[in-house]
Amino acid sequence: MQQFSIEQQHIKKFMQYLFGENSFSEFNVSHVEIHTFATFTIDGEKPQKEGETAKIYCSWDELRPFARQIIKGNRPQKMKFVFAHNNPTTVHNKAGSLTLRIDYDNETLICTTGISQKIFDMKTNREIFEDWDNWMAKFFEKLGYYNKNM
Repeated sequence: MQQFSIEQQHIKKFMQYLFGENSFSEFNVSHVEIHTFATFTIDGEKPQKEGETAKIYCSWDELRPFARQIIKGNRPQKMKFVFAHNNPTTVHNKAGSLTLRIDYDNETLICTTGISQKIFDMKTNREIFEDWDNWMAKFFEKLGYYNKNM
């Protein structure tokens, strides 16, 4: 698990990537909370069809217009996003879920990575974390954010 922050002077540009572009189109959404004049919660889970057992989540591209509408004209005080990579096995073949949590509060933006794997194995666990953290470092570098501690 890695945790890093986006510097305050770069938060506005980060929000443009998040809400205004398709930069996060490789992610599905588990949960969104936006606090403006009221608290808005978006559960990204799609209703299961008969016979389905696995949870299916909306893509960020599907939910982004709704989230953008909530903040339009209302400066958010606080926000939380829980994303999951839409195809985790492209990052590591034993990854069950690769997550990115984004917390915004009082002009502070913190990103936290996380994983789950199909079968618990400490060696594989480390490999998945390393691969996911490397993937995330490249992802943020493409957006213009590079943190040597990632």
